[in-house]
Amino acid sequence: MKASLSTGGYPAQSTHAERRHKLHSEKPPLAEEPHRLDARTWLVERFSWTWFTATQSTGGLAIVLAECPHQFSGLHTIGAIIFIFNITLWLLLTGLTITRWRLKATTLRASFTQPPEAFFYGSWWLTVATIILGIQHYGVPHSGPWLIDAVRILFWIYAACTLLSSLVVFIVMTKHSPLANPGGNPSILLTVFHAMLTGTIAAGIVGGQPEAHRLPIMVAGIGFQGYGWIVSMIYVGWIFSSLLQNGFPAASSTRPGFFMLVGTAGYTIVVLIGNARGAPSNYGYFASHPMAAEILLILATWTSIFLWVFTFWCFAMVTISIFSDMFRRDENGKWRLTMSWHNTWWAFIFPNVGFTISTIYLGQELESASILWVSTGMVILLVIFWLFDVILFLKTIAHSLLRDSRVKLS
Repeated sequence: MKASLSTGGYPAQSTHAERRHKLHSEKPPLAEEPHRLDARTWLVERFSWTWFTATQSTGGLAIVLAECPHQFSGLHTIGAIIFIFNITLWLLLTGLTITRWRLKATTLRASFTQPPEAFFYGSWWLTVATIILGIQHYGVPHSGPWLIDAVRILFWIYAACTLLSSLVVFIVMTKHSPLANPGGNPSILLTVFHAMLTGTIAAGIVGGQPEAHRLPIMVAGIGFQGYGWIVSMIYVGWIFSSLLQNGFPAASSTRPGFFMLVGTAGYTIVVLIGNARGAPSNYGYFASHPMAAEILLILATWTSIFLWVFTFWCFAMVTISIFSDMFRRDENGKWRLTMSWHNTWWAFIFPNVGFTISTIYLGQELESASILWVSTGMVILLVIFWLFDVILFLKTIAHSLLRDSRVKLS
């Protein structure tokens, strides 16, 4: 068990030849006899925090549709439907999580202390972040001032809870499950991402808040983003060190998780530009420094350009690593798919939502029609991959629950 934990849940890395062999043998043939668990046992053994990657990604898609620079009639409605669907799914999965704990009490402790599942606890909070942003995009324009106040209250509650949560999770992990190779699993970034997304919420809501409340929200947003960015860069260093020593994991199905690297800089760009846009020009600090709002937006824009190329490089690196090993020849010379679907495939969506919105913001600030059309293409790709994930998500659940319970989503 300790050996499994030390690798962060990934297969042990050895030689290039062994990794190629594992690619061919990733999907062993299943026995012909049925292997089904009853519903209660299946819930206890197959359900985990990783399932909330579906809701954080679906919520992210609703946000990116609202931000899409080229809108058509009905797109806002589609985004609202996805937003409401995501809340429903989040409530359902939260109920299943509580049910799992009630069925087997030991899963409660294990879900917070045993990696890699414990890393994905942050996905629950990331879903909450997308819900708050969804309220801002789809609720505030159709409601009274009371909802603006409610969103602000939710923001501060989220900020306090996630700061405490990220601190407690770190202490618990170091005490109960220290890792010999923390860079072996990119999902470790989720332990700080949910606090870092406080900055993203601030960027999304600050422009719609009364001027008296904008500066505190901006300060919190930039501060939380700084905290999240610094800790993330420590983890990113470990991840790159692990990649240079061991290469990408042999199981190519887990490689989409490395898109989390894209989100570190992508969401930072969103926070910098989004908060700078919301600065009140004639109130408080910005009234005392009349040029501060304009200077802040200029600095945010050019700092974002500085970060965007790194974001693109990470995106390209992970994409190439996935598709380069997606198909392999078997012993008969026939090409076959080497990947099977797991919840890590939701990483095609959520980190790249930050990348897409950051590209939209840069296109708007630079007043570039070309960049805005590129970002629209990125939105379309996100929709395609989300539909792909939804179909395989439902198919894998049905197969695991009704036909062969050895099939796992986690």
